[in-house]
Amino acid sequence: MLHLLLASCLMLQVKVLLHSVGSQLNTTNQALVNYLGGGAGYDNITQSFSNPTYNVGDKSYNNVGDAIGALNQADQTLNTKIDNVSNKLEQAFYSTNQRIDKLEEKMSAGIAANAALENAPFIPGKVTMAVGAAYYNEQNAVGVTLRKTADNGRWSLTTGASLGSQGSPLVRVGVSTVID
Repeated sequence: MLHLLLASCLMLQVKVLLHSVGSQLNTTNQALVNYLGGGAGYDNITQSFSNPTYNVGDKSYNNVGDAIGALNQADQTLNTKIDNVSNKLEQAFYSTNQRIDKLEEKMSAGIAANAALENAPFIPGKVTMAVGAAYYNEQNAVGVTLRKTADNGRWSLTTGASLGSQGSPLVRVGVSTVID
């Protein structure tokens, strides 16, 4: 009888141990399902897993490896697009800076051309001339001004032209009069 009692106790311990191991496996499998995410599942009765589904872009993947591969490809594609945008922006900044530099040169040449237009003297009944040269911000210009003053000295007609280092001429015409 003791023999049967010991056998029963041993069977009971095996059942408790198996139940404990089964419970631990179920807990482990459920934790694995939670880590996988993507709708993965585990059926402890059939002891089978259902695949997760990972959506990357417009495609679905049923395993972690393929999903990570798709993410890597999407990352590389995104990096390429970012590099392309960066290159286009860099080129746009370069082109804009070139245009600004050219504009600065033209503006500086215009300032030099304006400064090169020296005023001719105001002498009644005479045609007078003035020649000038100017330099501004690495640009230079030369200019000539002519003035015809009336015999009575009450008015004069002035004309002048100058040429800056950027090649654009500057021309002016003016009338001066005496108001009593």
